[in-house]
Amino acid sequence: MKIAVYGLGISARSVLKYLENNEIENDVYVVNRGNDWQANIHKSFTCIEEKDAKNLFASVDQIVISPGIDVKKDVLKDAIKNNVEIISEIEFAYRRCSYPIIAVTGSNGKTTTVTMIHELLNSYGKKSFLCGNIGIPFSQVLLKKEKYDYIVLEMSSFQLETIKKFNPLISIITNITPNHMERYDSFEDYENAKHRIYMNQKDGVIVCDKKISIKDNLKKIEIEKHDYDYTKSLVKGEHNSLNFSCAFDVLKELGFYDRDINQSFVNSFTGVNFRLKYTGVFNKNSFYNDAKSTNLNSTLTAINAFENQNDIVLILGGKKRSDDISEFDVLKKYTLDQILCFGDAAADLSNLLGAKPFETLDQIFTYISLNITGKNIIFSPGFPSFDQYQNFEKRGEDFNRLFLALIGN
Repeated sequence: MKIAVYGLGISARSVLKYLENNEIENDVYVVNRGNDWQANIHKSFTCIEEKDAKNLFASVDQIVISPGIDVKKDVLKDAIKNNVEIISEIEFAYRRCSYPIIAVTGSNGKTTTVTMIHELLNSYGKKSFLCGNIGIPFSQVLLKKEKYDYIVLEMSSFQLETIKKFNPLISIITNITPNHMERYDSFEDYENAKHRIYMNQKDGVIVCDKKISIKDNLKKIEIEKHDYDYTKSLVKGEHNSLNFSCAFDVLKELGFYDRDINQSFVNSFTGVNFRLKYTGVFNKNSFYNDAKSTNLNSTLTAINAFENQNDIVLILGGKKRSDDISEFDVLKKYTLDQILCFGDAAADLSNLLGAKPFETLDQIFTYISLNITGKNIIFSPGFPSFDQYQNFEKRGEDFNRLFLALIGN
């Protein structure tokens, strides 16, 4: 079998690692672009530059495509014409994995939800492998000697575009709101990509936002707030109460339900890095790091997690997806103390909202240290990070670094 691995992100490298010592009868081609990437590729694989790969793609049996690469690229047109199978790393791993899968997608909340499910399973004595869009490739489980009870898999719309046979035991759609519109021709296309998560389920279960319509033959569990004492929770917001409830629904469907265990989990769950996570206090200001926020809806969710919005200093900014940011006009309805903005979107946010513009986060921290006291400082950027950072994690780490510098650590 001739397999082309297209792209060299973390998921592609995991596939290649597997193929180095397994299914060695396959002819493996690695396609990428840039300088000096071939040096670390296994000697049994053939390296091809992306610009020279069109004929190769048209002649192989299968292409394993990185999620950041759009299948509509010109270099893939002949492959599609020739009915070459184009699959994601998720599909590649699924075909080789026998563990039951709990799969989660959604525009917002999916990382927190998969983390809750994973940790709650541990609370019930079950071992799960947490992977997918959270940053650990699914295919890494193929390299593990340990045995697992479940796979807990976070899935993006990009990863869902190229599944074929993927069929989880339970699928979850936390919500669907406009996102990644630079990739999709319409919101409907994005929405359809999300709904692919359950396309092969015949008698399975889907847990989802009650506003979402799904095909009738699946058992649908609508996410509704469960009756626990969320005042003891370390994570803020109504949205996190719903994330807890989603996790409880999944565990109950698997046969695990104990009120005491669940309440203890509510009390002890510390949250996920860069998802409205409490960072600390300086000058009576409480800092919250929501660096994962890359769209308006996630920023609104962060704001709504706080009762007194008059005490909020909101930090917005990042790379604009388009020149039209008028949707952010909705922030005028909130009585925030002030909005600080930075990066590529700063000038437009300043014009639209009267936000105070800065070039960098560093400058914002200097301003806060000299001018603000007794507020909730919420870093929920609402835009992608790629104007100044490699990814949202680097952006979140920079926020934490600047906070530690502020307090003298």
